[in-house]
Amino acid sequence: MSYGQDLPWGLQPTRSLGASTWNGQVNSYLIKSGYTNNIFKGDPVVVAGANDAGGTFTGYLISIYDVAANAFNTAATFGIFDGCAYITDTANNPIDPASPGRQFWPNGTRTLNGVPAIGYVVDDPNTVFNVQSHNNPGIKQENVGAGATYFIPIIPTTTLVDGNTITGTSKVSIQNPARNVANTNVIIVGLVPSPPNPSIDGAAFNNAEVLIQNHQYTQRAAIRT
Repeated sequence: MSYGQDLPWGLQPTRSLGASTWNGQVNSYLIKSGYTNNIFKGDPVVVAGANDAGGTFTGYLISIYDVAANAFNTAATFGIFDGCAYITDTANNPIDPASPGRQFWPNGTRTLNGVPAIGYVVDDPNTVFNVQSHNNPGIKQENVGAGATYFIPIIPTTTLVDGNTITGTSKVSIQNPARNVANTNVIIVGLVPSPPNPSIDGAAFNNAEVLIQNHQYTQRAAIRT
């Protein structure tokens, strides 16, 4: 964690809503060879519909940034990306091994013989995630129970999602807590303590625990009324 610094790390699973520890549960989905955006570990993803990502990746995993009209702040999240596995085209990189441990999907990657990559997704709608606030001042205690939207950074002069290409880690954070909204991306469950300083109410770039509110498997009603 990077409390007090604008160094987001995406959505990191910590536990289930029933308070049990998250123990790595993911499900596997397909990423089409040549998919034209980055997906980093901790990024929100969706299964593409006919109007998403130019309509050429229907049924495959894509970044939520590529939903139709880039309306990701009201789009249903399918889950949070947790890495992938694929083999690259040996004509371009003859020594590239099969690897189940790739942290991110690089924009436009061509796989060997066009075989789809495997993308791992934390797709249980009851998973609680730790995520950083994009704002200074940050999330306040009064925002607990409110909805918030993703802040997805884009590489300047492109439409490509930004992230750490060395570690493969997401740079997604959350912003703009709002009450009485039924289709925001996440619900704020609580603030994450910052030892040894317990006073994190509204602290710059603080962290919060969140649930995905608008999930492709379920939609939660707004907590605040």
